[in-house]
Amino acid sequence: MIEIEEFISFFYNIKVDKINIKTNKYKLEANFKRYQLVNYEQNADILYKNYVLFRNNNVCCHDLILNKDGNILSEYEDRKYLLLKENVYSNKKISENEILNSILLFGYDDKFNIKEKWKLKNDHYESMIEQIAIENEIIKESFDYYIGLSELAINLLNYVDFNNISYYLQHNRIYYNETLEEFYNPINMVIDSRIRDFALYLKSSFFNNINQYKLEEAIYNLNLSVDESILFIARLIYPDYYFDILDEIINNNINNIKLMECIKKSSSYEEFLKKIYKLLYKNCNIPKIGFLIN
Repeated sequence: MIEIEEFISFFYNIKVDKINIKTNKYKLEANFKRYQLVNYEQNADILYKNYVLFRNNNVCCHDLILNKDGNILSEYEDRKYLLLKENVYSNKKISENEILNSILLFGYDDKFNIKEKWKLKNDHYESMIEQIAIENEIIKESFDYYIGLSELAINLLNYVDFNNISYYLQHNRIYYNETLEEFYNPINMVIDSRIRDFALYLKSSFFNNINQYKLEEAIYNLNLSVDESILFIARLIYPDYYFDILDEIINNNINNIKLMECIKKSSSYEEFLKKIYKLLYKNCNIPKIGFLIN
């Protein structure tokens, strides 16, 4: 077995000065530059296609480095890795600026498929729930509520004309304590509507007991269209925060503590949703949502 430094030297012609092992990645320093060697088992062609689009739109992000054979992925100890050169290395937390000032992307030809993704996710969990519920009473008691929220969110998408939704640089997941280093990582970047990051950030802040900043002012300044407003409230209703915990329980065998904390906040989160819904409903003609009006 070759050492990791030899592997990097052979595949990338980089002489490593310093290396630290992190979860699923290596952090490197070489010739006064910083790199990440990251385990990546997903579709690298899609990642590279998006990366080229980001670069063509002058997006600031870490550089994706091809190996000596011109490939995105290299194999080390039966695992696939890709190399990133960090262009932003700061542990500073993201701010409203980064969240709200998304970059408009040009040259993207695909269509939004959020509805199909959510449907497939629902089908996935519903096919598993009988077996999961046998072993976990908390999931059994809570699942119907959250699958109901996800179905409501999916139904709301029927009111969105996606031809009116523009493409922006967004992120797969955004957390209230996200660092700039991770914010500018192309692995975390996706192409979506400009309200994706904002919705994810608000949910993460809420469920981590972080005070919301000037929410009314932020929504007003965004000047959301009717279609964006419906998509925004649908994203806030969709309980990905619950499904993420469910995945951790199923895949990593963690205990129920995070799930119970999430469930305890369901009523207060409904009140939070009502507040946002009223702000949106006041400004544009979005569908009436019974439990958010009463």
